Amino acid sequence: MKPDAIPEKKLSLDEVIERWPRIRQSTLSNHDDCALSAFFEMRYTGYWSTHPAASGSLFHRFCAACLKYMREADAEYIEVGIALGILAEVLEQRDVEPHERLRLPMREVANLRWMAVKFAKDNRFSIRHVVDVEHRLEAPIEYRDDEGELRKRILTGQLDALIADPQREEEAIIIDWKSGWGLPPRRSENADDPGLSYHGYFQQRFYGWLVMMNYPHIKAVTLREFYTRRTEARPARIERAKLEEVEADLARAVRELDLCLASGPPKKLQLPRIAPWNPSPGKHCAYCVGAARCPIESSARERYSATSQKQAERMVAELEIAESIRTSHREALRQFVDLHGPVGARWAKGRRAFGYKTQSNGKPVLSFFTPEGADRAPERAEEDAELEDALRKSAEAAKEGR
Repeated sequence: MKPDAIPEKKLSLDEVIERWPRIRQSTLSNHDDCALSAFFEMRYTGYWSTHPAASGSLFHRFCAACLKYMREADAEYIEVGIALGILAEVLEQRDVEPHERLRLPMREVANLRWMAVKFAKDNRFSIRHVVDVEHRLEAPIEYRDDEGELRKRILTGQLDALIADPQREEEAIIIDWKSGWGLPPRRSENADDPGLSYHGYFQQRFYGWLVMMNYPHIKAVTLREFYTRRTEARPARIERAKLEEVEADLARAVRELDLCLASGPPKKLQLPRIAPWNPSPGKHCAYCVGAARCPIESSARERYSATSQKQAERMVAELEIAESIRTSHREALRQFVDLHGPVGARWAKGRRAFGYKTQSNGKPVLSFFTPEGADRAPERAEEDAELEDALRKSAEAAKEGR
């Protein structure tokens, strides 16, 4: 999909399918997060890129070139000097079409060199099991429109690397390089999904479906997000038994995207006239190319993400003030709680208290907590006595623990 691809008129679904015969994973994922963000990306991008995005794209090209070199050399690792040489060739972009060349400042180039050295020093690969690198797959998917007619679409995605699992027969591994600083929190050391990136869940299901549709003998697919800066991999596995469920989810997402494309662009970026391109705030606001034009108030979006350097700097200043207030208030309240016990706090979603809470190791800690026996959302004033009683009991238990 290219800039200005959405015509200034409504289209039929037949015209939508003819105009956009294939839907990329990135487009569908973006629309799954926020319809308006997908519109902004389709309308305003294509001939420019942010520096972090350009750095990430070039790093992906570097990783792919390294894997190809190792496969040809039948080597499980790559020397630092060779890796830096490959990076130099990638930065030249001699084999890239002029309109696809990326602009990268010197400070980002220095950062890429550091990542290339780390990539070479820290990693080994079962190179003989690599099936393909930077390979684009596609598969058909169907949904029924409002009239009950069956619509067929083609979904496509490019895998960073597809590897035959050396430990499990009839299973595959997809490597997805991550060049950013962030590392998602772990959910469980033993779970199939120990903690993926913000878009990792969608990518896992989309790519897993794509691989199993193209390779019928594959029984399960593991998406392995590899965070180069941290030298850490996060795997998430999906089995063929989930294929029907995933296909239903993807078909619904495709139908919603097609309905938006058929409606034409929004006449005014003003709620509620913007339907069906309705925006949805979230962490994805940080990736939106049109955040400044979003009709949702910035104060509402700030709950999820900062979308500009100026906004981030202001929020950091406010956070510093908040941290100072938090420290001083905690110390002031500590003395009060020591003498009088927990202090009730009535919040919109229920009632909590601030005082000493006993941790799993038996040690008390000063924090917010829900008193045992208290109603999370009391509706009658007479229940206040029950809450006060619960607070008194909690205070007595905390003092005994100390």
